Amino acid sequence: MMRLAPDAAGIGYPLYEVTSSSLNVPSGNFTKAGVRFANEINSYRVGLTYFDTNFGFIDIDWSQPSPLIRLQVRDEAGAVVLQQRVQLSDLQ
Repeated sequence: MMRLAPDAAGIGYPLYEVTSSSLNVPSGNFTKAGVRFANEINSYRVGLTYFDTNFGFIDIDWSQPSPLIRLQVRDEAGAVVLQQRVQLSDLQ
């Protein structure tokens, strides 16, 4: 996941990007501990990168005064492995 600050984006609010892949073929990249998490160099990255089989998911909780948006990467069983929470009011 990546976050571009409001001043860098030039649009007055932060801009988020979630990239998920691949649902059918996991990456062969392993860390020294033997897991597929890694910290690739990227000044805009928020958190780690997950290399195993995954898919992207966006969950919005509309019941709050400022809806909560959850940008997620989930494993093939549907468990959340990466998540960024953002209030809708922060994107306006």
